[in-house]
Amino acid sequence: NDATRYGFECPEERDYYPYWHPSPWKDVAIYTSNVDRCSHFIEHSQNSAYKWWCLSSTDETEALIDAEQVEYYETEEKCDANNGQWVSERWNIKDPECYPAGWNRDNHLGNGAGGYSNSYKWVLPDYNIIRDEEIELILDEDPENPIMV
Repeated sequence: NDATRYGFECPEERDYYPYWHPSPWKDVAIYTSNVDRCSHFIEHSQNSAYKWWCLSSTDETEALIDAEQVEYYETEEKCDANNGQWVSERWNIKDPECYPAGWNRDNHLGNGAGGYSNSYKWVLPDYNIIRDEEIELILDEDPENPIMV
């Protein structure tokens, strides 16, 4: 899929969650049809797990080239061989909650049991804590994949 973004979703990050490269998304909750995988999802969430990439330049004019090379030099060896710097990042925030996904009609954006929308009650932090943060909500209608919020 060439890491193409459609709206608020990157199909590759959705299909391979938890994604192996750094991502701008912070995980709040995970809904999955296989709760046995919750520990895996939580352990590998960028909330607490480091994600690595190759920084090829500290020059701001080459920032776009770096973005392309994140996936091109996907190992420390390839990064070193191309004079890059192997760096990591994690959000260092609370682990996401993980729940069994409720029944959902296919391709109906959360039209769940009894005709009510599947939902998650999210209590946001105090405004003074998040006022400088960008917040985006991502819901995936595919019940076979976890829903990232």
